[in-house]
Amino acid sequence: MEGKHFLNMPLVITEMVVKYLRPNDIIALSKTCKSMQIVCTNPKFWRKLILKVTNLVSNTNNCEFIVKEFSEKGLIDFEIYYPRDESGIKNLAFGEVDNCANKVLKLLPNDLEKLQIPLFMFSNAMNLLSSLERFTNLKSLTMGKHIQVFGEFKNWKRKYGSINKMLNILFTKIQTLEHVVIHDCHGFLKEPFSRLARNNPQIKSLDASYSWSLDRSGLKDIACFDGLQSLTLRCCGINDENLVDVLDNCQKLEALDISWTFVTSITLAKIPEKLPILLYLNISGCKAITYAGLRQFSLAVSSIKKFYIRKAFTIRMACLFATYPVYLDK
Repeated sequence: MEGKHFLNMPLVITEMVVKYLRPNDIIALSKTCKSMQIVCTNPKFWRKLILKVTNLVSNTNNCEFIVKEFSEKGLIDFEIYYPRDESGIKNLAFGEVDNCANKVLKLLPNDLEKLQIPLFMFSNAMNLLSSLERFTNLKSLTMGKHIQVFGEFKNWKRKYGSINKMLNILFTKIQTLEHVVIHDCHGFLKEPFSRLARNNPQIKSLDASYSWSLDRSGLKDIACFDGLQSLTLRCCGINDENLVDVLDNCQKLEALDISWTFVTSITLAKIPEKLPILLYLNISGCKAITYAGLRQFSLAVSSIKKFYIRKAFTIRMACLFATYPVYLDK
């Protein structure tokens, strides 16, 4: 029986088991005995932490304890996750998780490298700034409002000024960003994009999906990122004219998502020449792109590995794009 004891298993298998434990369980396991303490000293167990919004509200003290333990052991990737389909999530008030989230954010280490938070949680944008501005080593930042979850558009419209100010200061103080995701930001992306481009020219990946107010001035700032490799503008109110500066200046793009926009076959025809190393393209939902435009594009392009198109083109496009996979957006 001694040979079948959990502590006598190979270290690799033990680590595989620990990997699937919840944060609370990992902390408890590391305090059981010396053997488990040694196993749990592996940094990979403490680098990433995900907390659900509902848990943050219902058990704030426990969340603070978890964050503190992980921060002391090398936490570099933190996410506050909000499942849209979870019961009770829609009943959360704007400021209900504000204090809880700010308490947790203030416990995170200063050298945090990756942060993902839903912007809707914070009723006071400047309080959020005080929690974020110390992360001067941040490389990846994901923020989104997701107004459609709460249906409080009018309330957020009043907050545009403070959010705009917060993002301007944040993008000035943090100058190490390489990956930025800002979703659903209607009406306050123009000036912050300018600050972001000025202070973080090393940006490699940018996602501004669902930002319908994004126009050519905002895209002109995006074009300032010389090393940009991935750009996602899904469901943005952009057209051919808006994309001119991006196509002219972002020639290192390897992935471009312009799905569900007003882009036409005119822009599609320019992509093979303007973006010679493009590997991924998503134009699903672009109703202004014609079959003739797609046919011309298929003859000119050679570098693309993945290509997403709208379902209406399925049968006719199969013969045009036989050299690389075509994916259909439902």
